[in-house]
Amino acid sequence: LYAFLADLVKDSGIGKFAMKALYKIGVFSLAEKLSDWILENYEDDAYEKVLFPVFGCVLPMWGMVQAEDYDAAVDYIFKDKKAVYYTLGCKLNFSETATIERQLQNAGIRTAKRGEKADICIVNSCAVTQEAEKKCRQAIHKLVRQHPGAYVVVTGCYAQLSAEKLSKEFGVDVVLGVEKKGDILEYLGNLEKHNDGGEWYACPTKDVRNFVPSCSRGDRTRYFLKVQDGCDYFCTYCTIPFARGRSRN
Repeated sequence: LYAFLADLVKDSGIGKFAMKALYKIGVFSLAEKLSDWILENYEDDAYEKVLFPVFGCVLPMWGMVQAEDYDAAVDYIFKDKKAVYYTLGCKLNFSETATIERQLQNAGIRTAKRGEKADICIVNSCAVTQEAEKKCRQAIHKLVRQHPGAYVVVTGCYAQLSAEKLSKEFGVDVVLGVEKKGDILEYLGNLEKHNDGGEWYACPTKDVRNFVPSCSRGDRTRYFLKVQDGCDYFCTYCTIPFARGRSRN
């Protein structure tokens, strides 16, 4: 029964219409509330005896409808959008920027040509010195002037160390720490500007565990392949362990 209904939703416009109609009149919301009540009031085998036979083939179908609607919404939001990228610092940053660029291109966002106004500005920052931090702020201000109305995202080491501070810079919409750098697409939203101050997402560096593979290719003579992130040596003069976390690969 589940396979039949799933195929109906996937392949039939009538099936999609039916699922959306049921959603609008509150059937799915009611089903979720009822399933919570059953779990609270029945034994541990409530899922096997009650929930799956009743709701097991209905709720997943709505999830499929939502997923298809989400993909269509993403295509609509990013259609014909252009992005520019500004990278400061090390070769690792350049490899990560190249990976971010490919992610956005796969979502339909093309790289703006010289002289074109961009819809999205990505700044991959550095914090190895105070001068690097200053250059990051200057780059943000320059991009805001050159691309008025563009959605500005700041990530990188400086973003990890000073996320809240950077979010207050004029024109900045989102600041992403090292843990979120590989998920930029999820934080673009509908590309609406945050005129009352940007959002920021940065967890404590000690909690950073993920490793995002990156490679810079096509735009340079040499490939930059990321094989390690972070560092376990807390040298007095270096911010890397604080900006990128512990060593991982």
